[in-house]
Amino acid sequence: MADAGALDAAIAQYPTDVQTNMRRWIAGDVPFAPDPDTLARVILEGEPAALAHSFGADLPFGTGGRRGSVLYGPGGMNDTTVATTVQGFINHLGATEGSIVLANDSRRFSDFEGNFAYLGEHPLLGRSSRDFARLAAEIIAGNGLTVYMSDPDNPEATLTTPELSFAVPHIGALGGVNISASHNPPDHNGIKVFMAAGEQPIPPLDQAMIETMSAAADVRRMDFAEARSKGLILQIPSATDDAYMAQYERLFAESGLGPAGVPVVFTPLGGCADRTAYALLERLGFDVHMPADQVNDGSFSSIPLRAPNPEIPIATAPAQAFAEEHGADIVLSCDPDGDRVGADIRLGDGNWTRFDGNQLATILTYFLALDPKGPQRKGILIETLVTSRAIGRIAQLSGNQCVDNLLVGFKYIADVIKSIDATGRYGSVTGSAEDLIVATEESHGFTMLPTVLDKDGAPPVMLLAGLHGRLAESGETLLDYYVALLRHIGAHDCGGRSIVLKGASGNARRDSIMTALRDAPPVELGGQPVTGVADYWDETVFGPVLSDTDRASRNVVSFETPAFTVVVRPSGTEPKLKLYVLISGGDVQDGEPTDVVGALKATTAKATASVYRSLLTTLGVSVSDAALALPDLVDLDARVTFDTDVIPALSAALADGLASRADLDAMIRDKGAMLTPGSDPVPAVGDALAVLANDDAFAALRPLL
Repeated sequence: MADAGALDAAIAQYPTDVQTNMRRWIAGDVPFAPDPDTLARVILEGEPAALAHSFGADLPFGTGGRRGSVLYGPGGMNDTTVATTVQGFINHLGATEGSIVLANDSRRFSDFEGNFAYLGEHPLLGRSSRDFARLAAEIIAGNGLTVYMSDPDNPEATLTTPELSFAVPHIGALGGVNISASHNPPDHNGIKVFMAAGEQPIPPLDQAMIETMSAAADVRRMDFAEARSKGLILQIPSATDDAYMAQYERLFAESGLGPAGVPVVFTPLGGCADRTAYALLERLGFDVHMPADQVNDGSFSSIPLRAPNPEIPIATAPAQAFAEEHGADIVLSCDPDGDRVGADIRLGDGNWTRFDGNQLATILTYFLALDPKGPQRKGILIETLVTSRAIGRIAQLSGNQCVDNLLVGFKYIADVIKSIDATGRYGSVTGSAEDLIVATEESHGFTMLPTVLDKDGAPPVMLLAGLHGRLAESGETLLDYYVALLRHIGAHDCGGRSIVLKGASGNARRDSIMTALRDAPPVELGGQPVTGVADYWDETVFGPVLSDTDRASRNVVSFETPAFTVVVRPSGTEPKLKLYVLISGGDVQDGEPTDVVGALKATTAKATASVYRSLLTTLGVSVSDAALALPDLVDLDARVTFDTDVIPALSAALADGLASRADLDAMIRDKGAMLTPGSDPVPAVGDALAVLANDDAFAALRPLL
């Protein structure tokens, strides 16, 4: 044990609330606290600002449950956070009998960011989602409830988020618990709870639940083996698995599509959607191929930048190469817990193009509701306030109803479906839950049936594969289809960027931008005058704030201009600020599909970059065009360092005769390691180097790219 005097002195430097938490953890006064020697080393050797964050407050609930870095302390994801969340959830339910469905992805903590490099081996290192899930199962069983999980005795087993959402009501469970950080960086993990219909709670219910979780000191636990022997931990029934798949087989049959004879590549990006999207394509008869090294790899070692997110274009680069080997012109993907979808296609010139979440939402909504060759379904469309206005336009042209003003978070979409199911109404929209055509959000999320009240990557993967095959028969692509539908509904596009603010001050800096936007709203954005401002904290317009969680979800400000709408909000799951630029209306120019989409994207990108820079000015920060071209997963401080360190080093190296790509890559790895901690930074700088090469001062860089 560390010297008591030194430890007391180290703790004394922190605010009172942090000191209290540190002492409670050291004393073992929290459930499943690690050994005091480990904690003492963390407190004595850890970075003070980071410790003030991890021991300062409980890991908060965001748009997708509790999610964040694996850390020691109440602000991190660890055994204590899992235990109190699960026990608090059970306490909230107030049940002494019944069942809970448990899911987990493939994630495993490897400390790529080096937060605990000074510890060597320690209790959190190597901790997987399955390990956390087994702990959750022991606590559920310790409370006398039955656990349903996938293959209980397999330490590597997984279950996707949408499977959990479906299984809860199908089994008749009280609710569900999911261990996953979705698409977050590999050093993160998370925990979400689901209610009896398979939905996540919304405010103010989630606030009451959080308070119960925070007070959950008496955690009851039964050893896993004992719980298995008593029949309290069970395999999810095969009938539930079969019913999940069968519903989508019926939906596919009703779409009029078929498994055309062209190869398709699917990647779960290191996660577990091989269970759902890939298995569904196989069941439907598609010629589908999947890279073996991108399945259930909790370190995401085969994914560039270790970024298993369909929203990040470079994430599917290895799968594109795999597709070329198999003669496939499409790569479909899901994130690690199987609830998001991505799509890339290869064009006639051999180049690949990627569809963003809004483009996919537009394609699938148009196909289902308006395409003369599609099913032309009648019913209800649902989207969030930051999703493409194309959805509302398609609803108008197809004679369908549309809910289009929801806060961000799929739980709000689920609430609409539940309301319609219970009352036949949501606002002015009437009908039944079975009238759902599609519900979608810009972050690559969809549900197409009211039996899954969370995002599900499987049905959009299925329909995109079928539509790709149909178009291939006539020599067309999904890009041709997208441009053709834009000519029907009018020009629509959406730009989105994230300002990532890591470190202990990240959330404070993020929040300061929101405060500045409220205190002094801009009069101009992206070269356009601001004609209207909506602050979702304004209770005179949007009603009373119901809880702290409601206030967090409503931390949104939107700005209207003559040319576009801008929406700004903090992420509900990561220390970053998200901004959206939505353009709608107007004619679509003539030309080749790549030129048409390129022109639209250029217009949106210019406006989005201008808004991005405007937000940075509130922090007193500016970055170069090259730094702005780095992927969004690169945090703001690293962008600044790219400008101050990497660019000058590159300039000096070129002046000294840098003449090979290998030497360029070595220099980037040496000077740019901070851009992508734990992974190779070279793939991250491609666009930034291309921007620099346009400058004559970096003409010597051009032959190396």
